[in-house]
Amino acid sequence: MIGKIIIKYDVIDSTNDYIKQNVDKLVDGTVITAKSQTKGRGRRENLWQSLEGNLYFSFLLKQEYTHKDSFFFNMLTAVSIVKTLEKYQIKSVIKYPNDIVIDNKKIAGILIETSGYKAIESVVIGVGINLNQTDFFELDHRATSIMKITKDFLEPQVLLEDFIDQFNRLASRNDIYNLYLEYSNIIGKKIHFRNQYFQITEILSNGNLRLKNEKLDIEVSYNDISLTELYSEEV
Repeated sequence: MIGKIIIKYDVIDSTNDYIKQNVDKLVDGTVITAKSQTKGRGRRENLWQSLEGNLYFSFLLKQEYTHKDSFFFNMLTAVSIVKTLEKYQIKSVIKYPNDIVIDNKKIAGILIETSGYKAIESVVIGVGINLNQTDFFELDHRATSIMKITKDFLEPQVLLEDFIDQFNRLASRNDIYNLYLEYSNIIGKKIHFRNQYFQITEILSNGNLRLKNEKLDIEVSYNDISLTELYSEEV
């Protein structure tokens, strides 16, 4: 369960960094949210534009997990975002592994950071959802928001409560995995890998992709493959 404790800031460098710096003081399920971030990050240290009016938050999972659980957190968070957006009649898809897009425009992103050697001792999950922003400047052709789609203003706190409710409802790992597959937009697409063409036939529960062609059936991790060619523009 998350969200019993919610700590709110007007401005913070990064909600993920705040939790990591204070992990010993915070309890399992704590949510940190901010109106804006000065050093918001995405995967691979990409900058996440964090202007006021959108929703930025991170939460802490402090129970003991195995490293095999890493991709499960990604699936659970991504599915929770998609289902939260559905409440507002917004149909989105998961751009593997952790972006949420609409018509190839990014509306939300996830950053998951774990700590622990033999087992995962804590998980920090950061989420950014484009909410009320309508001008994305040079990224306008690559990003969208709830307001751009619905034309309605929505309080970030309301959307946060919707996400927390949705996240806490999802319990069955098998259901979460199946929903992640259902909402993913990558299965069936063709990819160039090691000088051959393959079709992506499956996302495995550990996050790896299964690729097949006439001769080979292989399993590869996200870090071993580039998916840039699948999208007209990277978002």
